[in-house]
Parts: sequence; structure tokens; C-alpha cells
Amino acid sequence: MAITGPVPVVADRALLPPAAAAAGVAARPAIPARSATTAPVGPDGNTTCSLKEKYGKPCQLLGKGANGNCWLVRRHTDHKVFAVKEFRRKRESETRREYMKKLTNEYCIGTILHHPNIVETLDIIFEKGHCYEVMEVCEGGDLFEAIAAQSMTQDESDCIFAQLIHGVAYLHSTGVCHRDLKPENCLFDANNHLKIIDFGSADVVKSPFETQCRKSTGRCGSGPYMAPEEFTQSSYDGRKVDVWACAIIYLAIMFQRFPWHAAKPSDPNYASYVKSGCKTKFFDRLAQGPRELLRHMLEPDPEKRYTIQQCLDDPWVKSIRMCDECATTTTTTTTRHSHGRCSNKSSKK
Repeated sequence: MAITGPVPVVADRALLPPAAAAAGVAARPAIPARSATTAPVGPDGNTTCSLKEKYGKPCQLLGKGANGNCWLVRRHTDHKVFAVKEFRRKRESETRREYMKKLTNEYCIGTILHHPNIVETLDIIFEKGHCYEVMEVCEGGDLFEAIAAQSMTQDESDCIFAQLIHGVAYLHSTGVCHRDLKPENCLFDANNHLKIIDFGSADVVKSPFETQCRKSTGRCGSGPYMAPEEFTQSSYDGRKVDVWACAIIYLAIMFQRFPWHAAKPSDPNYASYVKSGCKTKFFDRLAQGPRELLRHMLEPDPEKRYTIQQCLDDPWVKSIRMCDECATTTTTTTTRHSHGRCSNKSSKK
């Protein structure tokens, strides 16, 4: 599946050896290093029950991010494990109001979302100036690691993409757009369910009582996953930004590389893509189904770009064989895939 030529690799923990640049062609950017976004904190900074009393003492560091660290916690009463995100302290450049809004945003949005492809947010604890968010633990690692391993088959790659589309479609149906979709924000549980995480940049664009979606503001996301309108418009449709990011994630899964560093005119590869009428060698290497869909998803004009529902209704997406562990309640198949590092468990009933 790898593309030969001048497209450099996924960075930080490189997925492939650096490719030599071909004459006259601008080098393709690498997938950037991991980065986190934002999350919650509450009124008095205290609760009646400490994290240790309610869930136990953090016993293993799962990961570090710009906005906090994630720990594994084993509850002493029943030995059940949880993931606990400890949020960073307020930065000097932030007002307390801004900081509180970021912290409460992720928790409040997370607690209203319940879907097989969305991580379950269970609790929030304020203790001595610290804020902890308790979530279900995802033992299978993240999509970034799965891409780096280069061990996924075509069917497995498509299954992951279908799960991502299902999860994002659910978000949009509840009036929420994520705005920071990337492989680092997609985890796998022990049964190979893809779980979308990190709602610190999420935006509620429509309440249950509204008929029209509001525009989102502010530049969110990471590098190549960001849609072009984020660089040119003060307000934009956050849902279309998510659609763009999903398409870039699929290209990263398939080729471990990006078609451009940033979707703006100053990027020669993106400028060439727009000038050519949305043609890229990445599309040429895809089968007809995903090629046609991604052309619609990576439409530079957000007004013409597909909605997530159109992606969900696409014939190719409907034809993707999702494995039984990953299938939603409306999907019935018998295929089994191995996505995350818990793949050895997927073969057991």
C-alpha cells in the first residue's frame, strides 16, 4: 500500500524510513508528533471523596499530553480498571474563566455521549486544586500506534474508517462537532472497538431545541488534519471540518503519509491539489470506492464538501465488512479483524 516517491513519513516515531525527494516536487509532510488538546475543572476545586478513596491510587502512566497526563487506576473494591486524566494547571496566559471553560467542556460533552465508537466518560473529581476525569480504559492502544505497526490489512483499514465515520455521524447527530480528529484521538478497547476521545476542542453547534447549526470559531486541530476554511474564515461549519479530518486520517492509515503539510495556498502540495481540480497521486492508488468518496470529503469548498451523513450513505462505506467485535447493533457480519494491540483477544468468543 505504500506510495513510492517524495512523500516523507509520519514524524516523531517515524512510520517509514525517510523517502528521497524527487526533483521539482515539494516534499510531503510527516504526521506530526502526538499532541493533546483541552478539558474540564469545577467551582470550588474539591469533592467529598478523593480520587484514591473512590477509585484507588494511579498505578501506571498511560500517556502524556499538552493538557494533562492519563493514568491507569485499579479500584480496590472490585479491581476494575479505569483511565484517569489529570488535567494540567492553569497557564499564566489564561484567565480562570477560560481555563474553567476548557476543563468543563470535555467532561460535560463527554457525559452526554453514549455510542460504541465514543469513549465513555464516567466521573469527574476535584481535589486540592487538581481535576481528574474518569473514563473507560482502552487497552488496545491508539490508531497512531496501529498505523506505525504497518500490520493492518485492507479490510482492517476500511473497518477502522467505517467505525470512525459511524462515531462522527453520532456526534453530529447530537449537535456536537469534535474539531480535533487525528489518530492520537482514536483508541481501541479490548474488543477492537475504535473509541473517539478528547472533547476539549469540541463545539456544541445545535441544541435539541434548535433547527439550525451555529458556526464554530477559532482555529482547532493539528496540521494536515485541519480543513482549509480554518485558515481563511473567522467562522465555519465545524461538522465539515470533521469530515475533512476523517479523510486525512484514512490517507494516513493507507499510506502512512500526508498529501500536504497544511491545507493553505502557501503549501505547494495543497496549492497543486486545488489547481489540478483536486487530483493527487494518493487518490490514484486507492480503489474506486474510497477514491470517489475522499474526493468529496476533501473538497476545498466546504459548501460542496460531503456531510458526514452523505459519507455514511456512500455505497462503498455501506459495503465495508465490519468485524463482529467492531460492528454496531445495526450491522451483522462474521469477519474478525485485529486493529489494536489486544488483537490476540479478538479471536476468542
